[in-house]
Amino acid sequence: MHVHILGVCGTFMAGIAAIAREAGHRVTGSDSAAWPPMSTQLQALGIEVMSGYDPAQLKPAPDALIVGNVITRGNPAVEYALDAGLRLFSGPQWLAENVLAGKHVLAVAGTHGKTTTASILAWLLEDAGLAPGFLIGGVPPAKSIEALAKFHNVKRRLELVGEARGVKVYDDFAHHPTAIEVTIDALRGQGPGRVLAVVEPRSNTMRLGTMAVALTDSLLGADHSYVLARPDLKWDAHTVLGGLGAKLTVRDAVEPLVADLARAAQPGDRVLVMSNGDFGGIHRKLLAALVA
Repeated sequence: MHVHILGVCGTFMAGIAAIAREAGHRVTGSDSAAWPPMSTQLQALGIEVMSGYDPAQLKPAPDALIVGNVITRGNPAVEYALDAGLRLFSGPQWLAENVLAGKHVLAVAGTHGKTTTASILAWLLEDAGLAPGFLIGGVPPAKSIEALAKFHNVKRRLELVGEARGVKVYDDFAHHPTAIEVTIDALRGQGPGRVLAVVEPRSNTMRLGTMAVALTDSLLGADHSYVLARPDLKWDAHTVLGGLGAKLTVRDAVEPLVADLARAAQPGDRVLVMSNGDFGGIHRKLLAALVA
C-alpha cells in the first residue's frame, strides 16, 4: 500500500508515517516546512518529504491519503483529492482501520502533557520488558519508579539547545497561552537569572488571534518578551500585547529579533524559544550571534 500524508511533519502525522513504514507500506508525505526532530526522523526512516502541496505529488494516486489536522479546505492537494475521488482518511481513522484493530489500546488524552505522558508510559512498558503498543498485565510500582529515574524527556520540552557567552538557549513546543505560561514558570523555577521569552504565534489559532488576548497574561512571568509578528498574523501584536509595556519587543522577521536578543542578553540569562515550528532556525542564529 502506498500511503501519502498531508502535513507529515506534524508530531502526530510523523508518528503515523513511522508506524505505516514499519508495517511495510510505502510512505511519502507533503508539508509546507520540515524541521527537526520530525524531519530527521522521517529521513532516517527513508520517508520522502515533498515541499508544499502540489497536486502533482498525488499522481499516480496513493492507495490512502491521510490528511493532517492542520490541512483545511482550499489546500490545493485536498481540493484535487476531493475532485479526483481519492480515498481520504484522518490520522485516527487510518490507525483504527489498519493498525489498532484487535489490539489492546492505552489512550492518553487531555489538554496538556499528552506527549510527555505517553512517552513515559511507553518507557515504563519498554523497561518492564513489554512490547510498546501491546500490553498484557501491568507494571509494578517499584519497577515504575526505577524506570522513571532512567527516563529521558522528549525533544522540545524545555530542551537546552546550547549556551554561548553565558546565555543558555532553550527550545520548547509551547504554542498557546496556557502552555507558554507554565513553561515560563517552570524555567524560572529552575534557578536565578532572567527569562527572556521568544514567541512565534504560528499555529492556526494563534495566527488567527483566537487566543491572542490571553497571551499577555501568559507572558507576564518573563523578564522580557520578544514576539515574531509575521505578515500573515491576523492581529496587531503591538496593540494586543501592549499591556506588557517596555517588557515587549515585536519584530516582523527572525533576523532583527536575533539582533535584539544578542544585544540584550547578559551572562546568566535564559532565552526560552517557544513555537510549534522551527522558528526560522532562530536557535542556531542566536547562538552564532552571541559569539560573533
